[in-house]
Amino acid sequence: MVQEALGFLNTFLEGKKFAVGSNMTLADLNLAVTIEIMRISNFSFQQYPNVVRWFDLVNRTAPKFKEITQRYGKDHNDIVDFFKEATAFERAEKELLQKGKKK
Repeated sequence: MVQEALGFLNTFLEGKKFAVGSNMTLADLNLAVTIEIMRISNFSFQQYPNVVRWFDLVNRTAPKFKEITQRYGKDHNDIVDFFKEATAFERAEKELLQKGKKK
C-alpha cells in the first residue's frame, strides 16, 4: 500500500515544482514530514525520482525543516528501537508460552 501511494505521489509530482502550484504550501510540508519519517526509518525512495527531487527542494527551502526533522529523527529512531525490542521480547515470550502448551 505504501508503494502504491508513493507511486501515485511520484506520478503526481512529475513536472511540478511543489505539490500544489509553484509555491510551497502546507500540503508540501505535511507530505514532507511523512516522507521524512519514512526516510529516517530507512525506507528507500530510489524508484520514486520525482518524490526525491521534490523532497530535496522542500528540505532545502522550508525554513528550519532540516533542523526540526533532525531533532525529531533521533527521538523517532529511539522510539522505533524501543518498540522493535519490545515486540521481539513479546514474540519470544509468546513462543515460550506456545512451547509450554505443546508439552
